[in-house]
Amino acid sequence: MKQNLLVAGVWDPAAPRTPEQLERMSPGRQGAWHEWAVATELFRRAALAGSAEPERVPYWQGGEHELDFVAAPDHLVEVKRGRAAALEFAWFTKAFRKTRLTVVCSTPFQASQVRGVTLDEFLRGRVAE
Repeated sequence: MKQNLLVAGVWDPAAPRTPEQLERMSPGRQGAWHEWAVATELFRRAALAGSAEPERVPYWQGGEHELDFVAAPDHLVEVKRGRAAALEFAWFTKAFRKTRLTVVCSTPFQASQVRGVTLDEFLRGRVAE
């Protein structure tokens, strides 16, 4: 996974150069860029926190489900390019009793352990970690 948007923008021949070009990309390509933006931000936060390996941003996979990033032992992050709802993640609260999930999506929401935030909110750090 590309974890640096500058590198992705320089080396990807289809990299968007403007917000309008990003909007014209297919939903799958937009989703990839959203994931790369979140990965870059998680890398930045880990580096600022003094992590020995800030570039190491693992994911979680189990059974029928996977989550994009393990931000901390008690905090996972999922990226959805479009809409999402807490009900989609009902399985999460059963599988993880003391872990929080942040879903980066276009439809903010709040549930007991699962919170939906926009990409803008996530990147601006307006989300309590």
